[in-house]
Amino acid sequence: GGRLVASHRASSAALDDAVRGALAGTHDLPLAPHPVSIGGETDERRMIATVLPLAGGRAAALARGAAGAAVFLQDPAAVAPGPSDAFAALYGLTRAEARFLAALAAGRTVPEAAAHLGVGEATGRTHMKRIFDKTRTSRQPELIRLLMASAPPLRGGGAGGG
Repeated sequence: GGRLVASHRASSAALDDAVRGALAGTHDLPLAPHPVSIGGETDERRMIATVLPLAGGRAAALARGAAGAAVFLQDPAAVAPGPSDAFAALYGLTRAEARFLAALAAGRTVPEAAAHLGVGEATGRTHMKRIFDKTRTSRQPELIRLLMASAPPLRGGGAGGG
């Protein structure tokens, strides 16, 4: 019926609350996302809905017949995105380093990423050291958090992300 509804009552209520909050402007920060699980405990297709208020809010949207909030759906089980061109450029990563980081973001260890890319483990460790230096990180979880925090809410279908 032209309405986004979660598969379980509690998830649907949380989604409705997030949309109402975005429309009413009751979020803590302007344009703060509202992540909401819209899958059930046994549902294999769990999704995350991120609700973002649009500029002007509900009153302005209703007055001009436009949307007052945007809802973005994301499958958390989908393969992690590789570094975007913007992320690689921001930190001065080479193409090889960006490919190595993408392999790490997909859940591979340093030796697994090196083998996947057809390079030696020593080369993989060199890539890792250079990526750490360029991103001013020192541990792999910290690096992956930085990468994920910079990912856009929408990703293109192509390899390598945004």
